[in-house]
Amino acid sequence: MVPVISNARPQMIYYIDVDDTLIRTVGNIVITIIDTVNWAKGVDLTKNILYLWSRGGADYAKGIAAKLGISELFTAFLSKPATLIDDQDIKDWSHLRVHHPSSLPIYDVA
Repeated sequence: MVPVISNARPQMIYYIDVDDTLIRTVGNIVITIIDTVNWAKGVDLTKNILYLWSRGGADYAKGIAAKLGISELFTAFLSKPATLIDDQDIKDWSHLRVHHPSSLPIYDVA
């Protein structure tokens, strides 16, 4: 039996978008948004889970992660949802936080 640790911090789950979060595309030029990449690299993966998603689909997200050399950071690659089916409106999710990549939280993600 696994012991329950009552004072353990709940695991954080992060969904990170590809376009204009990890990369920015200008014409045929792809620019890495290094602050987001570095932030993701700094996450303690023993305490947190990262998913990468995109409107371009799971394969697109996986390909971008591979090109950036960060595939191993992500638990899975997903298509960004177009429809959410839940008993709660998303505005009522008191635990959900949205951060623009230019203002990623400074708090410890380790």
